Amino acid sequence: MKKKPASPLRLSGRALPQAQVPEGCPFCREAALAPGVLFETTQFVVVCDRAPLTPGHLLIIPRLHLACYGALPRALYEELGTLKARLAAFLAGAYAEPVFFEQGLVGQTVPHAHLHAVPTPCAEAFLARLRGDRAADAPRSLGSLRRWYDQRGPYLYAEGLGQGYLRAPDELASRSLRALLRELLDGAAPAPEDVPAITRTVRERWRSFQQANGQATTRVVTCFLEHEGRVCLLKRSDAVGSGRGKWHAVSGYLPDGKDPLSHAYDELAEETGLTRGHVRLLRHAGSLLFADRAGGRPWEVDAFLFTAATPALTLNWEHVAYAWVTPPDLAGYDCLPWLHALYEAVAADGAGAASSNSRP
Repeated sequence: MKKKPASPLRLSGRALPQAQVPEGCPFCREAALAPGVLFETTQFVVVCDRAPLTPGHLLIIPRLHLACYGALPRALYEELGTLKARLAAFLAGAYAEPVFFEQGLVGQTVPHAHLHAVPTPCAEAFLARLRGDRAADAPRSLGSLRRWYDQRGPYLYAEGLGQGYLRAPDELASRSLRALLRELLDGAAPAPEDVPAITRTVRERWRSFQQANGQATTRVVTCFLEHEGRVCLLKRSDAVGSGRGKWHAVSGYLPDGKDPLSHAYDELAEETGLTRGHVRLLRHAGSLLFADRAGGRPWEVDAFLFTAATPALTLNWEHVAYAWVTPPDLAGYDCLPWLHALYEAVAADGAGAASSNSRP
C-alpha cells in the first residue's frame, strides 16, 4: 500500500511576485526549468545545466527577470552569498573545486541572469586566462559588480580558489567563458543522451550532502490541478495511512533518484487517470521545506500546478470523491493543515493565481 505524507507545518515560503518578463524567456518558464531543478531558495533556483561542460555543472538563476547579476537588487546579496557557499562546499566534496562565472551581457544565449558553477580541476588555469597578462579588477563584493555594470555595462566575471576577476569584454568577447573552460577541460563534454543520468546522479549526491550536513528530509511531490479557474481537491479514503476523510491534492513519496516532474506525472495518472496528454504544467515550486509535527525528519516538497483539459477524473482507491473549488473557497474544506500554504507557494500571486497568471 502506498503511503501518504502526514501533516507538516510550513517553514519556508515562495518568491515575491515577478515583474513583467519578456515573452519566451526560458528561465521564466517553469515547465522549461522543472526537469533540471536541483533545489530552490526564496529568490533563486539552482538547476543542472542542460548541456553540461562536465558532470556537476550547475546554474544559479534569480527568480526575478534580470539582464545579469550586475543588476541584482542589494537586498538579495546575502541570500546569494549563502547559496554560493553551500554549493561550493557541495561541489568540492562531490566533484571538484568549482569556479563561478558569468558572461555579463557578453554573448549570453539566454537573456536572463544565470551564474555558472562548474567543478573543475583546471580552475587556476581558467582564472589565469581571464586575468591575462594585465591587471584585472578583483571585485570585493557584489556591490563592486553592480557599480561596474552601472558605470561601464557588459563585463566578464569569474571567481574561484579565493580569487575573483572582473574585466571588460575585449579580445575575449569573441568567445565565451564557457568555450574557454571547455578548452581547458580534459575530455569531451557529456553527450546529450547522457545528461538525464548525470542529472540523476547530481541529485543523489546533493541529497547525500544534505543528509551529511544535517539536512535529511522526506521527499514528496504534490500536484494541484486547475480547470477554468477552479482547483481540484480530493477526499482521502479510509484505506490510506493518514488523513482519512480529509481533502488533499495528488501527492506521493518521491523515490530516490527519480525526477520530481516525471514522478508528478506518474502520480497524476495513478490517482486521477489524467495522462500527460490531458494536463499542461503551469508552475513548479520546490523544493520547499516543512517541519514535521511529530518531530521527525523535515518534509521536502516539490509542488506542481497543472491545468487539466477536462474536469472528469477517474479515482483510484486512495480517494472517494473530488471537487473543483475556487481558490478562496479552499479555506472552507477540511484539508490537511499544510495544503493551503503549499497552494499559495505554487500559485505565483497566492490564491486565485492559477487561472490569471499561468505560464506554460
